[in-house]
Amino acid sequence: MKTNRSQPESNSQAQSSQKEGEIPLIPKRRSSLRLKASLIGVAISAIPIILLGIATYQINKQTVDRQIKQNQESTAEIFADEISNFLLERYGDIKNLSKQAIFYRL
Repeated sequence: MKTNRSQPESNSQAQSSQKEGEIPLIPKRRSSLRLKASLIGVAISAIPIILLGIATYQINKQTVDRQIKQNQESTAEIFADEISNFLLERYGDIKNLSKQAIFYRL
């Protein structure tokens, strides 16, 4: 049966690496509190930035959608005018052709 002797040895090595009577630079509780405070600070500062980004996206999306709709409407109006002009020209051509003498001989 194996005994787990490596763990006590590593603890004793870690303790021997520190000088006796020396206070560790960052105690565990303090680093835990520091970590928690840092995470809370990051969260508090990130939430408004995220909300601002979402609001800006929504506003810009509406603006872009409105511009696209206006562009499509103006393009449709231009095409409608072009088609109308084309048909009016063809109607004029038909009127002119109908006045030709060839059509009166029938």
